Amino acid sequence: MTIAFLPLVLFTYELRLSDLKTPVIGNQFATEFSFQHRFYGSLADDPFGTFLGADAGANSYLGMGFYPLKGLGINVSRISYDNGIDLDLGYSFRFPKGYTRWRAGGELLSYKYSGDTARVWFPLAHLSVQTEPILGRIKPSLSVAYGGIFLFSGGISAVIAKDLWIFEEIALFAEYYPIPFGVTYLPEYPPRSTYVAGIGISTYGHQFLITISNDTDIGTRMLGGKTVYFEDDDTYIHLGFTIRRLLVRGKESE
Repeated sequence: MTIAFLPLVLFTYELRLSDLKTPVIGNQFATEFSFQHRFYGSLADDPFGTFLGADAGANSYLGMGFYPLKGLGINVSRISYDNGIDLDLGYSFRFPKGYTRWRAGGELLSYKYSGDTARVWFPLAHLSVQTEPILGRIKPSLSVAYGGIFLFSGGISAVIAKDLWIFEEIALFAEYYPIPFGVTYLPEYPPRSTYVAGIGISTYGHQFLITISNDTDIGTRMLGGKTVYFEDDDTYIHLGFTIRRLLVRGKESE
């Protein structure tokens, strides 16, 4: 007699970028949980003595996404920094099929700055486009958003291994967030562009991403909407990680 223990989810769970909003053609009724950390300490500042910057604490993110219809995603998340809450709605589709994927949506963010009792709200409309995998491995992405300021961001991922042992995909990725248009700032606190880069692994309903970034914020709006830069050291590099879990495969439909 043979007893086999199989994972609950046995299907392709396409690896995504870390923070950039990209199209997700999720199956109907699929549900995803995600958890993210970005450590406040710098990798360039005594990495062994500070345990790669983790001893200084971290900005954390906890989110849940649900797909009532194929391609229609509703996401709710909380970010520890300034008690941030994010409500996001987006619809993803292929057009033309076989070439590009699109995502149109909007989000509402709420933050309570340190020492303040009132919350600040930021509405944001966004549009993202991503190619279908070029040569089956490379996926460039571009995103534009507006919420009082214009945000432009881009990313690219490249699969370096497929179906390797227990791993469905192993990929390298990079994201870039230029200085937003239409912002005003004090000369002593100039804005700066930000980046996130790393390696990601997808394995049967799980995704694990290890990242480095020059910022500790999390999410497209906060990374792309950087209007004030307080850090004195341009060499700050922060380690982070992301874990995603797809709990329900959902109903496949076209």
